[in-house]
Amino acid sequence: MERLEERRQKDIETYRLTRSDWRKDIVHKVSSARRRAGKLGMEFDLDHAWTLEQVERLRLDPRCPATGVVMSPGRGQNRGKPFPTTPSIDRIDPARGYTKDNVRFVCYFVNCAKRDFENAAIEAIVLDWAARIQESAVSALIAQEEAKEKADAS
Repeated sequence: MERLEERRQKDIETYRLTRSDWRKDIVHKVSSARRRAGKLGMEFDLDHAWTLEQVERLRLDPRCPATGVVMSPGRGQNRGKPFPTTPSIDRIDPARGYTKDNVRFVCYFVNCAKRDFENAAIEAIVLDWAARIQESAVSALIAQEEAKEKADAS
């Protein structure tokens, strides 16, 4: 009877996660990674329990560990491609396989950039971009203040 109750509780938890957009999205990505690993002969040790842990972690804190941007699961397609903030499996060391100690979920756009560039290059570009955005914002505020002063003087 106790085993039946444990099984029933597990089914309730699984059902709750099954209805989650996060679960569908992450389970799909792990399944795709399993197929890729098999085709490429790479190591793969991401099991169902690990996958459900990741679902719960992302549901509670959906921020990308690389950028802090809030990720959103499977929110449709962007002309056949995932949205930039869709979660993507990142192999921290691309030479290694899909193992629990070598993968994390990051924004799709981060993973695309990491595929082609070193982290230092990505960080330099992002910092330059952030500085330019900040300069534009400061210039806009100064222009706004000058316009207000001019209007007050009239």
